Amino acid sequence: MKRQEASNHARSTIDPRATRFEIVTTVWYRVRGDSTWREGMLKNFSISGMLFTAEQPLERGTSIEMKFTLPVALDGKCAADLSCRGFVVRSEKHGTTGSAVRIAAKVLHSHLLRHSELE
Repeated sequence: MKRQEASNHARSTIDPRATRFEIVTTVWYRVRGDSTWREGMLKNFSISGMLFTAEQPLERGTSIEMKFTLPVALDGKCAADLSCRGFVVRSEKHGTTGSAVRIAAKVLHSHLLRHSELE
């Protein structure tokens, strides 16, 4: 019993889940190395991952690039574009109708540019 309690305690103190932001906006994604960007719909985002819907599934482990615009309200400053690299951790059919697929991606690297820096 003590071993299980210690194990549960270790899990709860290691790497708490990153704060997720509910952001519903267009996300552009592509398999790394492809030239074609595809459109999806971002559902939530954190520093370590994101969840978005797409029309086609992607294989688990696929390296992908993603980009979207953060809303002004998120940080109280000006809007910013975020570019990310990562890989697919889950891809599953979403809902009972249509061809929507829910894709969860691990973010390994991200780069933030404020719109004012782009001018």
